[in-house]
Amino acid sequence: LLGLICEKYFRKTSVGAYLLLSLATVNCCGAMFLVKRPDFYSLPIICSMAFVVWGIFLWLKGRDTTKFSGTHLFLGSLCCALAVGCRPQSVLMCAVAIPIFFGYFIKEKNILNKKGIKKLIVLAVPFVIVAGGIMYYNFIRFNSPFDFGSGYNLTTNDVTKRGFDIGRTGLGLFTYLFQTPVFSATFPYIRNVNIENAYIGKTIFEYCFGGLITCTPVLWSVFATPKVRNTLKEKKLYSLVIALALIGFAMVIADTQAGGLLQRYYSDFGYIFFIWAVL
Repeated sequence: LLGLICEKYFRKTSVGAYLLLSLATVNCCGAMFLVKRPDFYSLPIICSMAFVVWGIFLWLKGRDTTKFSGTHLFLGSLCCALAVGCRPQSVLMCAVAIPIFFGYFIKEKNILNKKGIKKLIVLAVPFVIVAGGIMYYNFIRFNSPFDFGSGYNLTTNDVTKRGFDIGRTGLGLFTYLFQTPVFSATFPYIRNVNIENAYIGKTIFEYCFGGLITCTPVLWSVFATPKVRNTLKEKKLYSLVIALALIGFAMVIADTQAGGLLQRYYSDFGYIFFIWAVL
């Protein structure tokens, strides 16, 4: 995906810059934590991450208006639909289809002609097929197409009673993104942070080691987005960057509300912030 971004939009990028950005993204987005701990909690998250990255790659590859490859569009939608099957929160990432295809379908008014309608159907069919299969599976297992079985989890977290509470949001955004790390004089020098809060209720948390943005200097580049706005607009990437920013923060809130503050959840949104930063 990063190679395609360099090749298609930033052709003057040096090999060194590309390699450094790739290494930073792969090593810091949370994937390595999942590889270190490949249990049944981690597997759906890393599969979702892989499907989303492939999906965006195929969508961008197929968006080339000189070709607008139906095969790439179909496979991209299939990957994104499968990502949602792995991790329901990934449905948020499917929203990147709006900035990617808005120009072709809406601005160029291709949605009004037969060719454009065919492309739209090609994009939609994989979601219908995968959603139908998942809903059927839910129905034969839990007697409801909309019951994914999370209410049957025998863990410390009763998801049937969590709901959405705005009081948890601030702590989640701070802990996941902006918490400063804790250092000590002995190896390995970085210690887990003490998650204190005044929330009147149950806060589910594991040991975390600092906010993603705070602890990863390459991500500080996201604050320069306004400065490079015109360049991104020229390359028709500004709406994509804004979408990634909104989806990233929304994913943090969704994870905070649905599950709590857990180290593996960094992998749900880490790569989103890195794609934003790379662009």
